[in-house]
Amino acid sequence: PMSPFRRVWVAVRVRMWVPVEYISKNYSAVK
Repeated sequence: PMSPFRRVWVAVRVRMWVPVEYISKNYSAVK
């Protein structure tokens, strides 16, 4: 289990590496 801080950090790292388009697509797909 990851701590909240760790989760936020990972999210930020992913945002920096992955294009915004892919993130929004993945987000809408998950939702």
